[in-house]
Amino acid sequence: MPKFLDTQAISHELMTVIKEAKEKIILVSPYLKVNSQIQERLKTKSKIGTLAEMVIVYGKSELKQSELEWIKEIDDLKIYEKSNLHAKCYLNEDKAIICSMNLYDYSQQNNIEMGILITKHHDREAYESLIEEINNIKVNGVRMRFDSLNQPAPIMIANHSSTLVHSIEKHELTADQKLKFQILKNWRY
Repeated sequence: MPKFLDTQAISHELMTVIKEAKEKIILVSPYLKVNSQIQERLKTKSKIGTLAEMVIVYGKSELKQSELEWIKEIDDLKIYEKSNLHAKCYLNEDKAIICSMNLYDYSQQNNIEMGILITKHHDREAYESLIEEINNIKVNGVRMRFDSLNQPAPIMIANHSSTLVHSIEKHELTADQKLKFQILKNWRY
């Protein structure tokens, strides 16, 4: 059963989602501006190395140097850009928060926010639909690589669109990525 969250409850549950993650953390937000507490938790989870997946999906491409610096410190963090994204949801393998709150301090301290918390155990259909939608956004978004602190380098992982909004450099996929792409393509067909 979904649980209603106010601003303080969203902040609390967000930290709980990150702290309790054992397999994955996925953060979906229009902005890549992330408060320092969340940055620290992501760095800790990365250094411990227990997660199979750590992803941020964002929608706006104006990145500041400070954002690039903390992103580069997390080796296993995958970043996807989806230009028209306005959704905000934060999840691990068991819980998901769907809410109005962005990940930066201003939203948590000054705004009146609302959201809901769902669990995979009690709300399996909603949780799985959310995962399906996030996977759709990732596949149709642009995977960003931050090899240089000065400029993100967008790469195409798997996008069937022939016209792209971004200037994208094509990179050779690994054998594992090619196999996963083919499986996904067959599944979708």
